[in-house]
Amino acid sequence: MISVFCFLFSAVGKRLRVAAFCLLALVFESSAQTNITPAAFLASQPKPHFAPGHHLPLLSAWSWPFPCDLRVEMAANWGYALAIDGPLDGGGLQKQLANPKSVTARCVALAAQFPDKFKLQVNLDRDFPTDLSDGFYVTNSRGWFVDDHTNTWQYATNKQYHRIVSPEGPDSDWIAAAEYWVAPLRTLQSNAPIAIILNGGEYGLGVTGFDRRAWQFDPRVTAALATNGLSWNRYISNRKAHQLGIVAQAVRSAVPRRQLYIFYNTGNEQNRFTRPGYGNWEDGWANWGWASDVLNAVTDLPSFENYYRNQSSWTNAAGAKWNQLTDLLTRQLNAVGYNQAIGATNLSYGWVCGGWSLKDTNRLADIPRYMGFLKCLYTSGMIGAVAGYFEYPTGTNASIFGEHGFASSFPATTPPHWLLQIIALAHVHALFSQTENFLYHGDLLPGPGRHYLSEDQPACEFPTGDPAVHVLVRKLRIRDEWLITAWAADGPDREASVTIPVLGQVKTLARASGAVYEATGVPGHCKLALMDADGILPTEHLPHSSN
Repeated sequence: MISVFCFLFSAVGKRLRVAAFCLLALVFESSAQTNITPAAFLASQPKPHFAPGHHLPLLSAWSWPFPCDLRVEMAANWGYALAIDGPLDGGGLQKQLANPKSVTARCVALAAQFPDKFKLQVNLDRDFPTDLSDGFYVTNSRGWFVDDHTNTWQYATNKQYHRIVSPEGPDSDWIAAAEYWVAPLRTLQSNAPIAIILNGGEYGLGVTGFDRRAWQFDPRVTAALATNGLSWNRYISNRKAHQLGIVAQAVRSAVPRRQLYIFYNTGNEQNRFTRPGYGNWEDGWANWGWASDVLNAVTDLPSFENYYRNQSSWTNAAGAKWNQLTDLLTRQLNAVGYNQAIGATNLSYGWVCGGWSLKDTNRLADIPRYMGFLKCLYTSGMIGAVAGYFEYPTGTNASIFGEHGFASSFPATTPPHWLLQIIALAHVHALFSQTENFLYHGDLLPGPGRHYLSEDQPACEFPTGDPAVHVLVRKLRIRDEWLITAWAADGPDREASVTIPVLGQVKTLARASGAVYEATGVPGHCKLALMDADGILPTEHLPHSSN
């Protein structure tokens, strides 16, 4: 029983590690059959070691109702902002703040009392105010509301229509909506510091692939298209950026001392392709997102989605078509290479998830390889992320979650997968706080090859002769120092050899959990320092994670 509790991660010295293990062994020996809460489990684990005074932003978690003690533990010791609950409309927030027992009131009070230790995470409201003009939505030449199936919805005769936001909706409506969303931020900011503001996207102006059928009935839209001569995708991307620009300006004005305001997401170029024989990007997948060259301006950093799903794989099947490509790292580097090409920032704040499911464990990534994947994301320029989990963990009485969702206790030897994901992200974040100089003052090297999907872009990695081993390299701009991450995406640890400009041939250990090196030297005299010597213990020593 005790042997399975070898630590998930370890960044402490050997003596401290042994002492801490002995302490935990006594605890779990006496309570091996006793359930433990998520907060208590997290508190029992070896803490990540952040570099003193580092400048990476706080991590965040998507909008699930975690118990208050878990939120506090995550913020106190694991590098996360202190998340508060919605709704954040004025009345809802005031009711929460007026109730000292509410999670929001308790978190705000804690951040107000200890502002250097606790800073808030806020998820921007996504519901529109009810007093917007009819012109905010798609209306046809008769002034009727239109949805994406028919041109005959009329407010006076049928109230079951699905209103579609118009690309040409009045700015005055967007200004009013932005004020509606931002007013609660001012209230919170007057009480406690806000660090991270998440705009979850998936509302407002949609994508061409969904809503073009409705937009074409709006005479304002057809007139604008005729005037500017743009493609649908470029026109909608520009209008999306314009509308979100009003929201971003309001947020930035209300919370000038924030760490980050992040919109989900600007990474449609993760799916971009120029590979011959795959069709025309602009006529296909481009219609299911917006162009990040204009979206970058309405969020403090670009953000890309990296979710491990049922069909996901850490390795790319040879000859896969663009819409079958499931290698998440290849997709990430597609977006990174695009942003490099347009001269955008080389940093990002991602939305990450190692899978979510109660029933289908194939949708859950093994934690060591998830950790290795995260190390690659950071090496590519990610400086923080949103830890997501997109299925609420409720179930039958047989489920360890029972009826209490994220607050449910569980056997100490089977921590839930969503909690292990939170731990993994925190430890990788702490690791890269030790090497932040390479993130803020370095660049991801392009590598010698071309990208699998976008052949007009560099691969942004170095070939090893092994398609399942990825090696990413960042270099400081002002001197010859490199950060090298080697990841064995298919699992078995093995040696990897790459040739890096100036540095020459370098041999590293590629691990399932990733291996991060700092390198100096000249060809033939490379010095490597392994930054994560402990990495993560082999899979057989991990506590069994429940789904």
